Amino acid sequence: MSYEIDREYIFRIVHLGDSQEFLEILDRDHTLNINIQNEAGESLLIHCVKRLKTKWKAVFGGEFRTICKILIKRNIDVNLQDASGKTAANYAAELEQLDVLKLLILKGARLGRAVLDSVIDKEDWILSICASFAKDSELESGGNSGQVTRGEKVKLKLFHRLLASKYLSTIRWMCELFPEMIEKKNEDSLTALHIVVMENNVDALKILLEFQTNVEAVDSKGHTALHFAVDGSTVKTLDPYDETS
Repeated sequence: MSYEIDREYIFRIVHLGDSQEFLEILDRDHTLNINIQNEAGESLLIHCVKRLKTKWKAVFGGEFRTICKILIKRNIDVNLQDASGKTAANYAAELEQLDVLKLLILKGARLGRAVLDSVIDKEDWILSICASFAKDSELESGGNSGQVTRGEKVKLKLFHRLLASKYLSTIRWMCELFPEMIEKKNEDSLTALHIVVMENNVDALKILLEFQTNVEAVDSKGHTALHFAVDGSTVKTLDPYDETS
């Protein structure tokens, strides 16, 4: 069979959700490129994730979740994008498939803004995602306390995205569960305090101050959070003795 026929057949098997036939295909051809894409730019994984909410009534097939897990466990690129620029994680978040989304994140899926925006209003999702990294983070760090694990990076991304929101209860319990994140900096060398001030989120700022965040922390240019304050109430909250506000 030609490559095109092979590709069409494999995508059809995934479309039908026939996990047994899919496994047999993988067993027959150990050189199969599981990162192949169809004409719509969908990878096998993206196509399968998009099928997760399909109502299946046939006597066989419909095992989309099983195929997703098979693919994720193998050497697959979870960050491939389709023609619209979306990844498997985008679709898992949109379709509210938390179990698959967690597996994708554990595999290394990037948390773009669209994925984060789909997650931040779901406290149980955030807690579940953070908890899924607990054991993996210990193994990944190998006891090296100076090494930043992927789990810590994911938690920090979630935390920093939350700081621009009004989900204050989630912000509070993340501070309670992961107090070490409060002073950690993102890739732009900004701490949580910098972010809430830049977002003018006074309520979140008050929570951080309750946890005694370091108001003197500086970014890569030597700026404290007060440098970014644009509102009088923010300045007053940061520095009650400031006379300019």
